[in-house]
Amino acid sequence: MEDRGRYELLVMKTVKPIVRTASLDDLPVLLEFEQGLIDAERPMDPHIQSGNISYYSIEGFIRSNNSEVIVATLNDEIVASGYARILDDKH
Repeated sequence: MEDRGRYELLVMKTVKPIVRTASLDDLPVLLEFEQGLIDAERPMDPHIQSGNISYYSIEGFIRSNNSEVIVATLNDEIVASGYARILDDKH
């Protein structure tokens, strides 16, 4: 097991992630990520409905001029994602 940790550390040092703007082609993976997040949160929040639900429209964020969705890839596989939105001030 210790050798595996060294190998993973070596890979992390030699393989650099690529961060880029998400495209609609990334949507299936991003939706899978979202369901994974919801599945992880469900045991801690009894108000989350069962089945596939969505917290927000990832496709809408990708298409919007007021948001940016990014993905990080390693070896052409999406391994992380995030987003930012510009919202009007509520005050």
